[in-house]
Amino acid sequence: LPTLAKQKSDLFEKAENGLTAYQKSVDELFQSTIKKAYESGNDGLWLSIQSGVVLTILLVIVALSVARNISFTANELRSSLSELADGHGDLNQRIEVLGEDELGRTALNFNKFMDTLTTAINGVMSVSQPLLDTSEKLVHSTEKVRRVTDQQSAQAAQTQQSINELIQSIDSISDSASAANTAAHETE
Repeated sequence: LPTLAKQKSDLFEKAENGLTAYQKSVDELFQSTIKKAYESGNDGLWLSIQSGVVLTILLVIVALSVARNISFTANELRSSLSELADGHGDLNQRIEVLGEDELGRTALNFNKFMDTLTTAINGVMSVSQPLLDTSEKLVHSTEKVRRVTDQQSAQAAQTQQSINELIQSIDSISDSASAANTAAHETE
């Protein structure tokens, strides 16, 4: 009987040591998973912020460039082309070049400007839609990262709760085994 109690006691210690080692490895795995999820979320967030800033800067530069060109030309032509002001901004409207005097050269330059302006606006329009699409994708990606991070956080909380329940079960088993060991020693 003492040998049997000794064997049971040794088995109990092995089981308790195994459970403790398992609990430690699960805790380490849990901490590692939480750390990776946090780092992944931060990386995604910074990438989203950086992309948004770069796209915003590019959009502002293009807008300022177009606005400066339009403003500069409008200020130069205002005094000599007041009739054209009634044209309501039609980019297809051209001034007839009648000679090579100041007015003819101004009309020629205006027509060249209108061609350049049309090309620039078409370029801006062709760039604006992809930028808008990219911005929308960025917003969706950021939202997706947030949802995944929230989901991982919830899963981490569930895992922590399961680990706590496992620890309680181990403690209960340990108490029961200890009580059994004490009872076995008392029966000797």
